[in-house]
Amino acid sequence: MAGLLQDKVAIVTGAGQGIGRGIARMFALDEGAKVAVVDLDGEAAGVVAKEIAEGGGQAIAVSCDVGQRPQVDAAVAATVSAFGTIDVLVNTAIAGAPRVPLLETTEELCDLVFRLGPLGTHFFIQA
Repeated sequence: MAGLLQDKVAIVTGAGQGIGRGIARMFALDEGAKVAVVDLDGEAAGVVAKEIAEGGGQAIAVSCDVGQRPQVDAAVAATVSAFGTIDVLVNTAIAGAPRVPLLETTEELCDLVFRLGPLGTHFFIQA
């Protein structure tokens, strides 16, 4: 039985570990999507893409800092080159940001969270 995402193409950021890894594996192995496993840690992305391929799914690994527009453009280009289009974006890269009490939040941490979350998503939408 085909999954809801059968033959759709998904980019999943932060997919080298944690929630992003789980989503990438579920999309590819349970739902039939073709997945770009995107992570700042290219080696971790490669491990997840290999797990997906070994499970019968289709995936590519892409090393990318989602807060850097040229890297996002390259990730989008790699995905389109491999799979022809993009249907779904899941940005979980933000899940890797450190968790600290509100009163201990620094300006640098706020910048990081913004860069990974809304700014990264914006870059993918523009690309």
